[in-house]
Amino acid sequence: MEGWSSARVMAALCVLNWRINLSATQFVLDHIISVLGGAGVVVTSLSAYLGKLLADRSLMREKASLTRDLQSQKDKHSLEIKLLERELQLELSKKDQFHQISKSTYENLFNRKISVYSDLLKLKTDYDKFVNESGSFEYIDPTTDFLSHFNLFKAKIEDNRLYISNELSTVFDDWYKEAAPYFQRIEEEEVSYYASSSMHEGRDVDPQLIWERQEPIIRELVSQTIFKMTDVIKQIDKDVSEIRTSMALKNT
Repeated sequence: MEGWSSARVMAALCVLNWRINLSATQFVLDHIISVLGGAGVVVTSLSAYLGKLLADRSLMREKASLTRDLQSQKDKHSLEIKLLERELQLELSKKDQFHQISKSTYENLFNRKISVYSDLLKLKTDYDKFVNESGSFEYIDPTTDFLSHFNLFKAKIEDNRLYISNELSTVFDDWYKEAAPYFQRIEEEEVSYYASSSMHEGRDVDPQLIWERQEPIIRELVSQTIFKMTDVIKQIDKDVSEIRTSMALKNT
């Protein structure tokens, strides 16, 4: 009985020792798992933190890059706007200067135009007096006088083409197209006379003889172109009327 009890005691002690060892092992295992589990959490958290940190830094670098690009574009556009403003100001200055020059030039042209039409109006007045106050030309030959008046109109208009109206220029050209061949023939007769005179030494030039050769051509010139010249004179009247109207409007 006593022996048996000792054996049981020993067995109980062995079991107790085994349980103690098992508990220690389980404790260690439990704590290792706990530690490892916590480390995993720490590693995961650290990984997430580092990822966020790197992402934030990347975003900051990208933001800084975009900010630099945006500022560069702003500076570029600002410079372009300044250049455009400068060009616009220069263009406005040119236009203003041109306007001043144009205004001055226009005034000079207008004054010159008034002067030219004043002369043309005087020529018209003289022509009207010649036509209306010389009777029926029954006792005088008006051919030379007509030609003189025609030549006065011709010289004044040809010398002042810039200042006359387009309408006057047109009707004058119509007249001159018909008159030009006669003027050419008149000149040819004079040249022919001088040429024949030079062949006879000592022969004086006789203006009357020149006139006798030219007179039929002059008469034809006047009769064939007088209606066209009348159109020229009528247009002078119209232009003068328009100038008066514009001057009246300018003074109001």
